[in-house]
Amino acid sequence: MVKPPAASPNRAYLADTMATFSHRYSQIWIAIASVIAVIFVAYWPWQNGLLVGSDGISYYMVTRSIVIDGDLDFHNEYAHFIPIAPLSIPEMPETSTGLLSNQYPIGLGLLWAPFFFLAHLAANFATAIGIPIPTDGYHPIYQASVIFGSGVFAFFGVRFTSKMAAHFYPAHAPAATLAMWAATNLSYYHLYEPSMSHMASFFAVSSMALLWVKNRLSTSLMA
Repeated sequence: MVKPPAASPNRAYLADTMATFSHRYSQIWIAIASVIAVIFVAYWPWQNGLLVGSDGISYYMVTRSIVIDGDLDFHNEYAHFIPIAPLSIPEMPETSTGLLSNQYPIGLGLLWAPFFFLAHLAANFATAIGIPIPTDGYHPIYQASVIFGSGVFAFFGVRFTSKMAAHFYPAHAPAATLAMWAATNLSYYHLYEPSMSHMASFFAVSSMALLWVKNRLSTSLMA
């Protein structure tokens, strides 16, 4: 059996250097990237001062209606957002119950709810101590909370992807994952359109993939 040629000293040194650099610093890069994303979008208003935009408005209506109104009646949300961003919200017919429908799934609205609720508590606390922040669910503090939520989903999605890759290439997994984030549209939706559903989807898929890989390796079963 012919053995493959041994790696040259220069190539081996380069590989060891990259592995060390990857292991030490890539996790820090991931955390910094997520923090930058939150700061970036917090100070980059969408059209007419909105932080949520495009599909995110419809997802946001679900969160606001559940937490503030305690229902899924979107009449008041449509009345608020249509004059501000008419091109982002399609005209939806009334359902048989007399409510206005929403063409987007409810999942992201539910995932955002804990972050939105914390913003609601903060707004009420600020009002109680004399800082007048509207507690109607439309103030930028509420919108920033769901943007922050998407940043959290992005961070853990990248982290879980890195951990999954580390099962196969532990030395290079973090840096490779960061490169994936930077070189694909993942970074675009993380930084520029965080109110879309992509970060939550990434979080859900990476979580499922990580659990599958860990179970597959521990049981030696092929799915």
